[in-house]
Amino acid sequence: MELFAPLCIDLVREQSVAHVTALRKAVNSVPAETIQDLQEHIIVPLCLVFKGRERSEALLIETLECLTDVFQKSEIKSWHVFSDLFLRMLVTVSTVTDKLEVSSISEEVKLAFTNGLKAITKSASKSIRKEMLSTDFRLCLSHAVTVLLTLAQERSRTLQIAAMQCLLEMIYNEDLGDSQKVDLDFCVGSAMAGFFPGVSIALTQVILSGINRSQEVVSTALTLWTHVIVVVLSDTNLQYCKKMSGTEVQSDTGAPAMFPQITRNDEWVKDTAEKLLILIRRVQTSLVEAEPLVKVKSVEWAREILLNCSRSLHMLTPPLLDAILISSADDDALVASTGRSALDQVSSHLSQDNCSMVETLEGEFCKLLLRFPSTVNTGTDSELCALVKLVSGYIIVLRENINRILMSPLACQRFLNALFQLTEFETGNISILAQGTVSAGAIGNTEMLSQASQAYHRQFKHFRDLSVFEEFNKVCGYLGQYGDTMLILDLLHQKIQESGVHRKQAILLLNRILLASTNAAHNYQQLSGDNGADSFSHIRSLLDSYLLPEFWDVAVEASASDDDHDDCDGGALLQRISSKHISIESANSNVLQVCLLLEGVAVFASILKDKFRPLLQMTLCPLLEKADSPNHLVSHTAYVALIQVSVSCGYQSISEMIQDNVDYITNALVFKLKHFKSNPSVSHVVKALVKHGSKDAMGLIADVAREVLNALDFCSSKQVLTLLRMLGSAVFAISSWFPATTKQKPPHRQKDMPTGEKMMSFSEFVEEFHQHNVASRNLEDCDDDANVNLDELQDGDQSGCTEEEKKPEPPCHVKILIQILKRCIHLQSSADIWVHTTVYEIITCGIPVLADYEDELLPIVHQLWSPLTLRFSEDNLHLSLKAFEALVSLAEASGSFIRQRAFRDIWPKLARFLLRQHGISHGKGKAYEITIAHKYQLALLRKLGHLLCKLEVSDDDVGDVASVIIRYMECSQPTELQKASLCCMKQLSNCSADSVWYILMMSFYRCSQPWSPMSALKEVSFLPTLECSNRNACSLLDHIEP
Repeated sequence: MELFAPLCIDLVREQSVAHVTALRKAVNSVPAETIQDLQEHIIVPLCLVFKGRERSEALLIETLECLTDVFQKSEIKSWHVFSDLFLRMLVTVSTVTDKLEVSSISEEVKLAFTNGLKAITKSASKSIRKEMLSTDFRLCLSHAVTVLLTLAQERSRTLQIAAMQCLLEMIYNEDLGDSQKVDLDFCVGSAMAGFFPGVSIALTQVILSGINRSQEVVSTALTLWTHVIVVVLSDTNLQYCKKMSGTEVQSDTGAPAMFPQITRNDEWVKDTAEKLLILIRRVQTSLVEAEPLVKVKSVEWAREILLNCSRSLHMLTPPLLDAILISSADDDALVASTGRSALDQVSSHLSQDNCSMVETLEGEFCKLLLRFPSTVNTGTDSELCALVKLVSGYIIVLRENINRILMSPLACQRFLNALFQLTEFETGNISILAQGTVSAGAIGNTEMLSQASQAYHRQFKHFRDLSVFEEFNKVCGYLGQYGDTMLILDLLHQKIQESGVHRKQAILLLNRILLASTNAAHNYQQLSGDNGADSFSHIRSLLDSYLLPEFWDVAVEASASDDDHDDCDGGALLQRISSKHISIESANSNVLQVCLLLEGVAVFASILKDKFRPLLQMTLCPLLEKADSPNHLVSHTAYVALIQVSVSCGYQSISEMIQDNVDYITNALVFKLKHFKSNPSVSHVVKALVKHGSKDAMGLIADVAREVLNALDFCSSKQVLTLLRMLGSAVFAISSWFPATTKQKPPHRQKDMPTGEKMMSFSEFVEEFHQHNVASRNLEDCDDDANVNLDELQDGDQSGCTEEEKKPEPPCHVKILIQILKRCIHLQSSADIWVHTTVYEIITCGIPVLADYEDELLPIVHQLWSPLTLRFSEDNLHLSLKAFEALVSLAEASGSFIRQRAFRDIWPKLARFLLRQHGISHGKGKAYEITIAHKYQLALLRKLGHLLCKLEVSDDDVGDVASVIIRYMECSQPTELQKASLCCMKQLSNCSADSVWYILMMSFYRCSQPWSPMSALKEVSFLPTLECSNRNACSLLDHIEP
């Protein structure tokens, strides 16, 4: 008291800034208990400042700040003191007019006023707060609210925030107990109900004007508006209001209130909610592009209203729920997590609420479905994505109540149509018809598998952004989790069978929902039966529908001409006959449908796991058939489905699954091959079988190959190519499973060999030549006498050699390979160029496998030789090219056995072609490189050197070949031919360097002095006088003489 008495006396005598400042310093220097005891003594001199007419703004600011400090350290217990200060503070910022508007004073004074008013409100006791909210004080309170809302729309952000925080302090009571809080909230709600329209409109304006200016201002406004709505319209307060109906806070005298009363009955609540809905929609639209902090506050704003006003403001549920749903998928992590958390709370709260709320949500959900057609047809991808997010959000909120919509035929049909329209496929894109099958090794990792299986999902008609499809997957997941799975599956199954208009969409939806239901808490198998029998029978029923010929065996190729034999195997020919007039759009639609069916089979297997094994009898062959589809997308999807089925059934690989089911696969294939004309698609099954199988299934492959050979004897000319390609796939598989182990001798230079090694090589050569010569004479005698059986001759030879041990029987793959190659002997005379091409591919791939089995190799090489030589005519260079590749394969396997006949029968034809074509290719450019003649030249030049090394030819033969090849080293030849000829000459130099060197010197080098290569003559120095401008010749010389 001794400290404050002189300061208060001085302030009473003279109201100056210095005296108020001194008093303020004293207030801040003493503890709160002292200020509480001396509160009225300190306030009285400060109140004199408000009475002065000629007070400065600095004095007024300092006084308000001093009062703020006083009430931050003390509590107001006297209503007289509170009401007097409350009114005096209001007067400082108000004009004395009829409208009592805010006076045009500085922002500093306004800020000091809001801080002071907030301080006295916060320090007021509960009884004083109730007096403040009474009807007698309602007029002053309304003016204070008006002033604060006016200040909240000022340009100063600090003043705006301070004004809204002051108003928030008047209505928010967080320090009271539950019973006291309910009572006081009732009083606040009754008082604020009269101000509610003005407060809501003012705060809406603050939010809309502050979106692009200040995050903090908008966040504070949303927080204030949240508490105003909750305190006036919360379900708890309205229920308490009904209980307290007829009682209001009266004045001390009990006189009737002069301020109009607001009765918060149902009619007023409904009318207020309708008007509030308009404001909320305006605010919600502007918040879409707001900053993350504002979005978080908007989610909290929507959450609090939904949690506290779900009954009273049920008509506000859709827009507020939309705001939360959109925020839950926001790009910002904080906004998204806040939205998801709010969505969980709201969905849990609404699921426990009354039926009226559920009915409202159902109605809004049906209205949302009506927006699909226009949004899908005219909206952007982002708008469509937002719409699908709303659908998934509604399902989350409705949870099991979604079944009420599904039970309504009209609502269910509308829902399915919306999803069907959303996922309509784009079938006019020709890229879907990419041709070419996939091999087992073409997909090497999980990522590529995922890309292959999801490729068709990029072909939607109404959107390109895959985030829309991701949201669609979420919708399917929620339907599988909360919906009646059996009801949905039955509806979709019916849609699949009814019409082809929405068949693809129905299959996609069924697959996704069924897959999601297996991961739900009440999974599919539990719904369909505890013992799993019902689920198995249901899956079996779906699988039967998926494999129906009208769904499964559809044309996946566009129309083609009848004379196009590039891929005219049985299955493709049948499809082309049926699709002679099919459009690209229809073919694409069929491709996507087959891909969806394949995905569905994989889903069925993932559900049943090991229980799916019995169903492999009906699914494995169809899957293998599609794995060899000529359509790239179908074959990829089928391969992925095979992998998923094998994993689901507990197999380590596709080959293991094939081996475990080999019995019924064999029976099915043998039956279909015996009736090949009516089952042309079996060719795809066989080719896929050998492609994805392993050598453990060699017995199955051998049985199938024998049946194909039998069918080849009785088939028509149009079916030969199909059967031959089946044999070719078997040969290719055998060559990869059983590669030759014979090590070929590396090429060597004779000049580098010592003399002893030369003599040893010569003796070995003579012995080997004698053996081959005897074998050749025996085979020639066999050709002269057609009635002599080759097997009997071989048996006779073996019986004549008593010292030779009996050779072991060749393995199964060698036997079947010999049978196939023998069939190729006669097929070389076919008039079909594609049959010829396939035959030579089989020979090229199959002969190397026999390199380890000489007794079987040499006879078959001899039998293949005569028809092979006829193909080196220039009538068809394509066949000549394939025949040359087969010749190289024969040389690699049999070596010098065909050396003499190769130079006698084939080399003259090749030499004539190369010599004649040399003049034609002279000076040709890029256009010549696309001709078949250039391709044939290039193949000969690239492989002739390797061929001669394998044949172990003599020096004279090397010279003959080199004299032809060296012409292509001229710089006037195309670049590729020059490179190939140079490479060939280098390979020939490994066989006979002297011959190549001589040809090189005679062709490109000139010397001004006479010289001789004979070592007996006097050596002449000629190197310094050699002249050559051909870079290829110089490179070759450097290779010969390093």
